[in-house]
Amino acid sequence: MIKLLKFLGFKVECPEEYRLLQFQNEVLHAAVRTMEEQFNDMLTENIELKEKVNDYKKRDEETFQKLMEEMDIIALEYMDPVGEA
Repeated sequence: MIKLLKFLGFKVECPEEYRLLQFQNEVLHAAVRTMEEQFNDMLTENIELKEKVNDYKKRDEETFQKLMEEMDIIALEYMDPVGEA
């Protein structure tokens, strides 16, 4: 691997430097995997929250509809009769 790095133009003076670069690469790969897992967790949570919001909207609409029906009934009860009753 050191020969390949030298061929590509990297200056690897000693195997310790190469091992350090390898270690840094492994750490970065682990960090990327962790971020990918966090991203996937956030996507899942986002989907769940969207579903909750939709449920709340439906409940609000149903509650509003019931309220409007009750307001209509109350309004009819207080209206004066028109014509012959």
